[in-house]
Amino acid sequence: MSENQGEKKQKFTKKFTKKFKNSYIKVKEMIKRKRNIPNENIQQHGNNEIKEEETDTSSNLQQNQPVEGNREIKHKNESIDEEPEKKRPRKEKEIEHDDDSSSPIEPINNDESIEMKQRIKQLEEELSEQQKHKIELEKLKQSHKKLEEEKVILVSSIESYKANYETTANNIDSLQKQLEEKDTELKGKEDEFIKLEEKNAELRKEASKYQSALGNATNTRLGDEDSVKFRDDILSIQKTLENYVTNLKPNMDIDYEKVQVLAQKYGCSTPVDKGHKPFIKALLQRKALDDILELSKDSKDSANKGEDVKLELDIENKTQELLELIENFSASRSGTDEIAKVASIKVRQQVYGILGNRGFADVTDSKGSHIHDFIIYVIDNLNNTMNQYRKINDPAKKNDTESIAPKLIQDIYKLFFYLVNVQEPRVEYKFCEIGSKIDPNVMKGNWDEDDVPQLCVDICSFPMIGRDLDSPNWKIYTHAKVFPHDPSKTS
Repeated sequence: MSENQGEKKQKFTKKFTKKFKNSYIKVKEMIKRKRNIPNENIQQHGNNEIKEEETDTSSNLQQNQPVEGNREIKHKNESIDEEPEKKRPRKEKEIEHDDDSSSPIEPINNDESIEMKQRIKQLEEELSEQQKHKIELEKLKQSHKKLEEEKVILVSSIESYKANYETTANNIDSLQKQLEEKDTELKGKEDEFIKLEEKNAELRKEASKYQSALGNATNTRLGDEDSVKFRDDILSIQKTLENYVTNLKPNMDIDYEKVQVLAQKYGCSTPVDKGHKPFIKALLQRKALDDILELSKDSKDSANKGEDVKLELDIENKTQELLELIENFSASRSGTDEIAKVASIKVRQQVYGILGNRGFADVTDSKGSHIHDFIIYVIDNLNNTMNQYRKINDPAKKNDTESIAPKLIQDIYKLFFYLVNVQEPRVEYKFCEIGSKIDPNVMKGNWDEDDVPQLCVDICSFPMIGRDLDSPNWKIYTHAKVFPHDPSKTS
C-alpha cells in the first residue's frame, strides 16, 4: 500500500514540475519580447529557477511537508499582480543587468497582463489541487498508520485468542479424559450398587422372615387379606349350596307332601305349593346344611365310616390336649415372655389352619388318589335325602348336581369345624330363629324396605357368621340368609 502511494507521489511531482517549467518559460518569453531580453538568458535563468523549484518541491513532497517553492511561486505571482509600476523598472534593470543588454524595456500592455494573471491563476489552481492531494495523501498515511496499529492489535488479539484456544482445547481434552475415567468408574460403581442392592434384598428378605416369625409368634390377629378371603370362602359355599339344591325347575319333580312335613318340622308358615318355589328352595338348602353338619357326628361315633377320617380326628384330639397343656403350663410357670401367653392361640391357629386347608381332601396313597372315605359316606346320605324331596329327571343334570356334593361337603366341614377356629377371637355361626323380626343389619333376603317392620323370619337357610354375636361389639363377616314371612297376610 505505501509503495503505490510513493509511485503516485513521484509521478505527480514530475508531471507538475514539467507543467510549471513550461508555463514559466512561456511567461519569460512574453517578458523578453516586450523588453528585448535575449532568449538564451531567459532560457538559462528559467532553467535555474525551475531546477531549484523542482529540487525543493520534490524534497518537500517526499518529507510530507508543504512545498516552499509553491509558496515562492505564489508569492511571485502575487508580487507580479500587486507590484506597482514604479517597481517594474527595477526588475527590468535587474533583467537588463543579468543579460548585459542596453535595449530599453517596453511596458506590458493590459492584454498581456490579463493573460499573465490568467496563467498565474491557473498555476495557483494547480498548486491548490496539489495541496488537496497532499492533504488526502496525509490522511491516507494517517489512516494507513491507524490501520497498521489496528493490525498490530488484531494480530496480538489473534495470538492471544489462539493461545487461549489451545489452552481451552487442552483443558477440554483433559476434562474429556477425566469424564471418561469418571464414567468408567461410575459404571463400576453401578455394577457394585446393583450387587449391593441384590444382597440387600436378600438380607431384607431374610430379616423379614425373622421379623415375620417373631411377629407371628406374638400376633394372633389375621390381616385384612385373610379376613377378605374368609368372607369370600363363606360366600362361595352359599353359592355352591344353591347350585346343589338347584332352582327346582325345569324337568324336576317335587314331593310337596314331604316338603310340607319338613316345613312343619321347622315351624314354617309359608304355604308349600308351586307358587312358593323360592321358599321350598330355601327350606331344602337349610335341610342339606343341617344334614351335612349332623352327619359329621357319625365320624366320631361310628367305626364304619372308613379309616381316612381317623387322621383328622386324631389331629384335632391331640391339638385339644396340647392346648390344655400349654394353657396349664403358662398359668403355672413364672415368666414375663409374651410368647408363652399366646402360645395356645398360635398353636390353635396353625393346626386348624392346616386342617382348614387339607382336611377331608382327596387321599393319596401308593394306589393313587381317591375321595375321602367319610366324604363318600356323607355324599350317599345327602343325595338320598335330597332325592326324597326333589327328583331330577334329566340324568345328565342329575350327575352334574350330585358331582357338586363332594366339594360342598368338604368346604362346609372346613369352614364350620376348622376355619372358624383359625380366627382370633374365634368365629361363631348362628341361625336366626323362625318367627324373629327381620333385621337388615344381620340378615339378607328378598323384601321391600317398607315391609320390613311387619316381616318375620320363616326359614334361615344359612347362618350369620361373625364374632361376639351376642355382645354389643359383634362383628359380622356374612349376613344370615333368610326367607321372610308376613304374619298379617297368613290366612
